[in-house]
Amino acid sequence: MKKLLGIIAGIALLQTSGYAGVTVYQHINYGGTSTKYGVGRHDYSELKWKAPGNDAISSVRVDPGYRVILYWDANFRGRALTLTKNTPNLVDYGMNDQTSAIVVEKIPVDGNFKRWENEGYAGKSATWKVGEYANATGNFASVFIPKGHSVTLFSEADFTGNTIAIYAQESDVWIENLSSICPSVKSFIVEKNAE
Repeated sequence: MKKLLGIIAGIALLQTSGYAGVTVYQHINYGGTSTKYGVGRHDYSELKWKAPGNDAISSVRVDPGYRVILYWDANFRGRALTLTKNTPNLVDYGMNDQTSAIVVEKIPVDGNFKRWENEGYAGKSATWKVGEYANATGNFASVFIPKGHSVTLFSEADFTGNTIAIYAQESDVWIENLSSICPSVKSFIVEKNAE
């Protein structure tokens, strides 16, 4: 008999509506002055006029579905660091107070269920259309569920074991640490919700 672990439906923190891209902060742990940057290329000439300023970024929040590339030098040159998840301390990456250009991008998805093996939408990924998948391989650390779809995950092959259902009703759903609430996925079902 399978045990239903939970149903996630319309969780605001996981949905993409209203997100801008990334927010950069003056101090570690998201302190000090800050500015949000949307999708696009933001060079030295823009950074120097916005808080916290050129060579003054110490932490970054990355909204679900986005990634940011921080560049050491103006004109998108020099050392670069790509982030796909919140990073409270750039000291750990050797980029504290060193950013002079930023590129913000949407993580590409094709409208189907997608999973990544690492948190922060990183590592190997795979995409599935509507259907039943009895023998899943690889980690499900991060996932994307398109609007109007649901995914039911099972801890054992052939749709058995503990189960969790995730619904993306009003908007796309991004979950960057699914393994913390659903550590094992061996089979799953992707469905289009009834309208």
